[in-house]
Amino acid sequence: MVRPLSERKACIMYELTKLDIAALRACDYLVVEYDARDTCNHVYATKTATPSERDPFAQDARHFMQAPVSVKVYRSEDTSHANARAHMRVYRGFPCDIRSVLGTLRAGDSIAFEFCAGAHSTDAILDAGFHGDILRIRVRRKGSADYQNDDQFTIDSRVGETGHRMVRGLIPAPKATA
Repeated sequence: MVRPLSERKACIMYELTKLDIAALRACDYLVVEYDARDTCNHVYATKTATPSERDPFAQDARHFMQAPVSVKVYRSEDTSHANARAHMRVYRGFPCDIRSVLGTLRAGDSIAFEFCAGAHSTDAILDAGFHGDILRIRVRRKGSADYQNDDQFTIDSRVGETGHRMVRGLIPAPKATA
């Protein structure tokens, strides 16, 4: 169940620098990783490079950001062993959801990522053995101190079998006995 906005707690955010914005605008991939057992989760933008005769030493470049990543569940599940990963292609010169969201970010804005396990799971999807997970980015505009005005955008979603879901390692709550 999603809590009303008035009951949500303020979350820790990462303030974007001009270098972060440049990396996000030029990247080919954005990767967000979460591991409950790891104190440092990973968010990085990757710019791919293909070796050629002109540049035989071309290598992919990564730009890391210390943006916080969390997992939220919509059913009673334990997240102490959870891990999640989203690897998103960011198409340049072609409209896509993530490119649109990244294009609105400015230096000084603050961001945080949240994997929402089961956010797109309906009873029919669950009965078929699938799960619908999403990845959200929370954006607090520069100069705004009020977390209630944060913008939230879904930047990735996946519906798949338990072994292929975005958020893995969730421990189902014990079933209630009558």
